[in-house]
Amino acid sequence: MVSKQTVFAVPDGQDTASRTSATRYTELRDSISDLNSVLVSDTEPDIHDRSRRGSVMTAIHPEEVDPAETKPPEASASVLGSFFNMTNAIVGAGMIGLPFAFSEAGFFTGILLLLSLGYITDWTLRLLAYSTKLSGRNTYQELVCFCFGRLGFHLISFSQFVFAFGGMCAFNVIIGDTIPHVLRAIFPTIYNSPVLLFLTSRQVLITLITLCISYPLSLYRDMGKLAKTSALALVAMVIIVTAVIVEAPKAPPEARGSQEGKWSFIRPDVFQAIAVMGFAFVCHHNSFMIYSSLRTPTLNRYARVIHLSAIISVSVCVIMASVGYLNFTDKTKSNILNNFSDTNVFINVARFCFGFNMITTYPMEAFVAREVIEGYVSYFRSTPASAFKRPNPQQYARLADGVELDSDPVELHSSETLAASNSSREGADMPSFQFMHDEIDLAPAPFSRVRHVAVTTAMMLASLLISLLTCDLGIVIEITGGISATALAFILPSACYLRLASGSKWTLAKLPLWALLVFGLVVLLLSPAMAVYRLIHSDNSERHTC
Repeated sequence: MVSKQTVFAVPDGQDTASRTSATRYTELRDSISDLNSVLVSDTEPDIHDRSRRGSVMTAIHPEEVDPAETKPPEASASVLGSFFNMTNAIVGAGMIGLPFAFSEAGFFTGILLLLSLGYITDWTLRLLAYSTKLSGRNTYQELVCFCFGRLGFHLISFSQFVFAFGGMCAFNVIIGDTIPHVLRAIFPTIYNSPVLLFLTSRQVLITLITLCISYPLSLYRDMGKLAKTSALALVAMVIIVTAVIVEAPKAPPEARGSQEGKWSFIRPDVFQAIAVMGFAFVCHHNSFMIYSSLRTPTLNRYARVIHLSAIISVSVCVIMASVGYLNFTDKTKSNILNNFSDTNVFINVARFCFGFNMITTYPMEAFVAREVIEGYVSYFRSTPASAFKRPNPQQYARLADGVELDSDPVELHSSETLAASNSSREGADMPSFQFMHDEIDLAPAPFSRVRHVAVTTAMMLASLLISLLTCDLGIVIEITGGISATALAFILPSACYLRLASGSKWTLAKLPLWALLVFGLVVLLLSPAMAVYRLIHSDNSERHTC
């Protein structure tokens, strides 16, 4: 059993100040050797194993630690199960708006953006996994906190919660906009019964589905438990794509848009299109839980999950967006299914599948939002003066990983690179390591079933209330997605890695990281501003009605 305690906390009963430099050097060298053996192993559990970090919590609140309560959920997902979860996280609600994104960006620019964002998603997901290995952290919050201190912790928490909670609200709205129409199309006699008509109303159905299905699924602690529902959700998305491909060419002429400018290369609203596509592709906020749910969470296994999910997701999205846009052009709506008649049987099946997909995706966003709140519980439990006493991440990276990070950042998941670089650095001079003992890890608080249920219930009720009060969260998703999605997918992954990387920050190998960082900042500034401008000056009242 590999222990990582020495790296993160002072062993019990020892006075750090009384240690000699030689003793501290020997202990740290052994700890780093153990850590490196985990990094290159394809069979040992990695440092995301929370059960091996109890000493940190003991150092903070020893009297409150109950081993039975702090035991984390057992990782239960295979590579295939994690693939289902990851693909379901990517191909979610955002996919239905991709034809509209093509109408904003232009056909050829839309295809280029989709392919580019798919590649960037694959790259940054692996970049985040590698960064957690370097820092020894197991959540997005802890990683950004380690790199940027207290400010970083609040920024990542805000971005994650806004994106996840906004998704929960949007999914409820989508359920209310799809399922009632399907039920009334299947059972037209509902209109003859006031009771049945009431039970199939938008507000009642949202409430019943949330309380009876989404809420119980959200109470799970292990995302691996959702692998089966994610597999069903992927089947549902295949049906949706098939329905659009089959029925779009059959649309009546009056439903089709103008053929003029159909093949335009680029259009003025390209930045809003990037925000919509970013909302569709961002899964970075729950990728950490998908990673930890793997039975053997190694970088190589996780990379296989990411590659397969990205390839499938991009392929499906390109087909969906192209077929939808080319048939409806400038009349393409933000929900492509709304371009079809309410009496279209195949489309109604697709609407039902879309609603089902939102029901199964809702718990995944609830997992993330709850994780953010749990992070704040740990934040307030930690000693205020030292909880965010941040060591120099560059120094820590040189000590803990032993990897020259000037290599191709796309290939950073290679465990062979880690092993080879490690052997070349043995015997290197070591500076003082007192900062490692001063730092207190932001370890997870002991599990409390009462807190778990209370937090989940509060989030569920809040998202339910918002979805009942409004029937269009489109502009909210554009704004919050433009802010939080760009931060989660573009800005923070590159910024964290640049912070952890050894050597000069201005080498040619790090140029892609800087380019991604600048790109994310530009989209973050322009996309929400242009969305608000369009909202203020738009005379289209359709987007504000149910």
